[in-house]
Amino acid sequence: MEQDARKLYDAGEQQFGTDESTFNMILVARSYDHLRAVFDEYRKIAGKDIEDSLKSEMSGDLLNGFLTVGK
Repeated sequence: MEQDARKLYDAGEQQFGTDESTFNMILVARSYDHLRAVFDEYRKIAGKDIEDSLKSEMSGDLLNGFLTVGK
């Protein structure tokens, strides 16, 4: 879980630009329980919720889809 959280952070907040494929790989392939744990770890690493990071990194239909998964 910590590894997935780190991958999400590195693919978004930690770099210029966003690696959407990493977000897609993790957010659509993991179970609900796993994602809850990943999002908790993400909050510790990034200092903010995954939803806030998604909003700052993406837009449009991709953002809406990922936000739906994040909720």
